[in-house]
Amino acid sequence: MVSGRAAPRNSGPGCGRGRARGRGDRLRRLVIANADTFPGLGATWYEEGFERVLATLAATFERLAADGLLRIDEPLLAANHFSGLLLWIPVNKAMFHGSLQHTRTDLDHHAAAGVRTFLAAYR
Repeated sequence: MVSGRAAPRNSGPGCGRGRARGRGDRLRRLVIANADTFPGLGATWYEEGFERVLATLAATFERLAADGLLRIDEPLLAANHFSGLLLWIPVNKAMFHGSLQHTRTDLDHHAAAGVRTFLAAYR
């Protein structure tokens, strides 16, 4: 529950696990590496993937703010903060190492810490 003290168990860990799988990261690196050559491909990848997730999170955060559960002036910025807190560590480790560098326990730890930090800033 967002208004509770503990970090929600289903808010972030699944997001991190689903995003940080090896094959998806390899494809993401390929798209990024070719973004200058194929800018439309990179833009479409971002708009149809990550940007849609951010819009969904922003709409959810806006509803939670309307219900008085969060203090958010800019829902899309908050969505970017939330996803950054969840994904920064595992995704960057995987991107720079070329393979997964974390366990499920690591992902759960990073996600719970990210949710706690987000709630500390926006609750």
